[in-house]
Formats: sequence, structure tokens, C-alpha cells
Amino acid sequence: MTTTEPYCQMRRNALAALDTAGVNYRIACIIRSYMGLQTFVLSGLAVSHVGDSSVVLSMRVLEPDDGFPPIGSVDVGIRMAPGLTEPAVERLAGAIAARLKPSALL
Repeated sequence: MTTTEPYCQMRRNALAALDTAGVNYRIACIIRSYMGLQTFVLSGLAVSHVGDSSVVLSMRVLEPDDGFPPIGSVDVGIRMAPGLTEPAVERLAGAIAARLKPSALL
């Protein structure tokens, strides 16, 4: 398994779910970005945890039928400074919010 830094809530959720389900795993690599996780998964070197918004077509989400428990979700928010009404900032925040989805285990 490849995973992110210990402070990542999705990592903590994934490892807790695997431990609770009694799934044996080994952390082979710690990566600081989700693009790095995608690279390991796409190359077939590891499974990992990413949010649904990071799943690309050539990935397969591992489900309970595959022996992997659900890992739950993490809350992500966008905060804007009070009174900030720049149209570009509002469009960017809207685009980011529209792309976020619940988490998945790959």
C-alpha cells in the first residue's frame, strides 16, 4: 500500500478501517501528493486511498467484495475572506466544490 503523510485524515480513516476489518497490509511508500498516489496505483505497484474526485477511468475502486472495507469520508471546505466578491475567486471556489466527491479505497 502507498499512502500519504500521517497527518492526512483520509490515511487515518483508511488504516483504521483496514485494522478494524483485520486486513493485513504493509505501507510500502509514503507520498506527499495524490498525483503520486495515482502514479503508483496506475502503474500497478500498489493500492491506495484517494477521494472519488481523484479516481481516473483506468483505476478500479476496491469494494468489500474484494476484501476491502469502506473507509468513510473526510470533510473538505472552502473558506473565503469576508467581503471577498471577486468573480474569478467565486468561479474557482465553485469549480473546486463541484469536483469534490466522497472518498474511495483503491
